[in-house]
Order: sequence, then C-alpha cells, then structure tokens
Amino acid sequence: LFSAGVNASSSDEMTPLQQLKAIRKYLHQEKELLERYFNEITSELEKENLFIKHYENLDENLKQKCDEYFFSNIFPVIVPIA
Repeated sequence: LFSAGVNASSSDEMTPLQQLKAIRKYLHQEKELLERYFNEITSELEKENLFIKHYENLDENLKQKCDEYFFSNIFPVIVPIA
C-alpha cells in the first residue's frame, strides 16, 4: 500500500507509512532484546565451558557427530512423513 501511494487510514487510524514506522520501531526493540538475551545466555554457557560454534568451524570428526545426531534425532521430528 505504501509503495502504491495509498494514504488512507486503516481501522487502527494509521496510514501505511505510520504502520511501517510502528513496525520498524517494534522490530528494532525486539532485535535489541533478542541480542541482549543471546549475549547473556552465551556468557553463562561459556562460564560452564559450553560454546556455540558455527558448523563450518568444526573439524571433520565433530561435523560427522553433529550430522549423525541431527539425522537420527532432529530431522525425523521436523520433517513430516509423507
């Protein structure tokens, strides 16, 4: 609606531009909250000698173990059986 130049208000009395601004503000706040929680959790995990690693940074042995775990325990749960 915004890109089409529609300026009419919706039932909440907001124009498309006002809605986009409100959404952007909300998402910015949510992103900051998510980052704060992630950093707090990561810090607590590191105190217990637990680290979040990117798959690409694992050695081949750990990649194989992760693959086996994923395909045995996670994949069957998230993929519906046809």
